[in-house]
Amino acid sequence: MDTTLQEYRAPRPGRVYSRIGIACFVILVVTLLIQYAGVKLTAKYAPLVVLKPWFFWVAAFVPQYVFAVPIGIAILMRAPASGLQPRSVGIGTFITFLVISMGIGYIGNIIGNLINTVIGRLIDTPSFNPVDLLVSQSSFLFKILVMVILAPFIEELIFRKLIIDRIWIYGEGIAVLLSGLMFGLYHGNLYQFFYAFALGAIFAYIYIRTGRLRYPVLLHMLINFMSGVLLPLISGEILDGSLQRLDPSDTGALTEYVMENLPQLLGFIAYVMFLFAVAIAGIVLFIIKRKTFVLESAPLQLAKGTGFKTVFLNVGMILYTLGTLAMMVANLVNYSF
Repeated sequence: MDTTLQEYRAPRPGRVYSRIGIACFVILVVTLLIQYAGVKLTAKYAPLVVLKPWFFWVAAFVPQYVFAVPIGIAILMRAPASGLQPRSVGIGTFITFLVISMGIGYIGNIIGNLINTVIGRLIDTPSFNPVDLLVSQSSFLFKILVMVILAPFIEELIFRKLIIDRIWIYGEGIAVLLSGLMFGLYHGNLYQFFYAFALGAIFAYIYIRTGRLRYPVLLHMLINFMSGVLLPLISGEILDGSLQRLDPSDTGALTEYVMENLPQLLGFIAYVMFLFAVAIAGIVLFIIKRKTFVLESAPLQLAKGTGFKTVFLNVGMILYTLGTLAMMVANLVNYSF
């Protein structure tokens, strides 16, 4: 339903935002319902299948990508869209975007971990990162297929192209904020919310400035690969707790472990230092270049003071916000849908 700006017939902005919220809420609900039914039926009629490592991925992503996402996209497509002017960027600019994204994402990751730790202690409930569970129970092939290929493409298609093409006309700043916020909420847990929000906003800005989905998709793929695939691959048993299980007072065992795993340990340390250096460089670059991130006035810019009411106080956005917040609470108390 894409149109040129000249052909665009503007509906009431509140209806557009509500439809976007409803579409994402439907994706959320349909995914959870099918996941719940699928796991329950499989556990009842094929209990051994539930124990298979691949079942976790199938149960997590087939209901979402095969059933829920197409329904949500169909709802989204009924709202009129106005495409952005395509622009290309050079490899230097793209690398700058990547480094800045990693820096901002690093800060968001620290905030998420700190807040989860504090809340976990306040409510006396052990906190856990759902991503760690997902990564630990998967093969290299599944991680490449889902985390590096499918998830970045589908998520960028929805939260960047399909959403931004329908709302940038009401204000670029609102589009960047909403795209990032909805993307953060979509993850359904506080561990991922802050860095997903930050990265989503950066990807949204890049999409608005370039009009090309390939840039945020590629950035998303690279970040997921470096953090979700390559880091666990390099760390191997280190992150699985073998080192932590050693008695610190047993210097002999520690020395033996280090000597046996020296190449792996050195590779892990070098890679972590590389990621840390890139993150620091990204933060510095963002500070230096912050004035170059300009948001332009949109053709149907919302009047000052009406943004919050128009964007968030509608049925769709209220449902989506409440639904995702409920998921976050459930994750905090280790409750599984």
